[in-house]
Amino acid sequence: MNVKFDTRKFNELNKEFDKISRTAFPLAVRKTLSDAAFYTKKKTLLDVSQSVFTIRQKNFFKANSKAESAKGMTVNQMYSVVGMYDNKLKPINGRKNYAVSELEEQETGGVIDHKTFIPMKQARKGGRGIVKEMYRYSDIPNLKRIITAKQGRLKRSKKGGHYSKKQAFIRAAIMAKKTGSKFFIGNKTSKGTRTLFYLNNLNISKGSYTFPGQKTHSNSKIDLKVTPIYNVKGGRSVSVKRTNFMRRASHDASLKIDGFFMENARVQFERIMKKL
Repeated sequence: MNVKFDTRKFNELNKEFDKISRTAFPLAVRKTLSDAAFYTKKKTLLDVSQSVFTIRQKNFFKANSKAESAKGMTVNQMYSVVGMYDNKLKPINGRKNYAVSELEEQETGGVIDHKTFIPMKQARKGGRGIVKEMYRYSDIPNLKRIITAKQGRLKRSKKGGHYSKKQAFIRAAIMAKKTGSKFFIGNKTSKGTRTLFYLNNLNISKGSYTFPGQKTHSNSKIDLKVTPIYNVKGGRSVSVKRTNFMRRASHDASLKIDGFFMENARVQFERIMKKL
């Protein structure tokens, strides 16, 4: 995803510069276009992104954007480029990281796929920041097995009845602890989503409860504390509104074009004067 700065604005100045030097005007234009691209990357893109998005990773836009200088000496073929690039993003659980590519939908509006996991506020620093290190799903061991696990669902018991939702939830937590996991998946809701929980604490009164499939004594006491961290739904798509953040950033930079050109023209003029 990128924008280009072109040279139409400078064509009327070509004749005057051409009288002085065959290279001065192209060099001034080329440097001006490059300045506009790098100004967008370093200044206006960061400013606009701050006003449009909730920035959870401080250096995200700086680290994943790139500016390319204009090239050549033919003015009407020159352009510089600035945009977002995802070549620095690491895969998540062996899958592509879509954080940058999804910005195209943020720019123009549309539908974003691949939203299986949506972090809940309890998983984020301060409720709005980045996901806490301990809850990052890219670092959750055996995540696929946890999501597809059968324990905890409303399975039929040996007596032919069904477990209540509360019983199924407790069974899932117990099985997570039994297998040494800190994470487990909750029951499916009416909307077809489920919640991935972090198991903070699970204590069962001694001698009063055994693992699923066995009898629960009437005096059982269970101390269970969990944190909901992700809303989970496979193949989910999310609609987003248009922000025009790249267009706004490039427009703000284009307002500096005249100043960039005057400075670069001055440099070229001084270069020529030194040769006289």
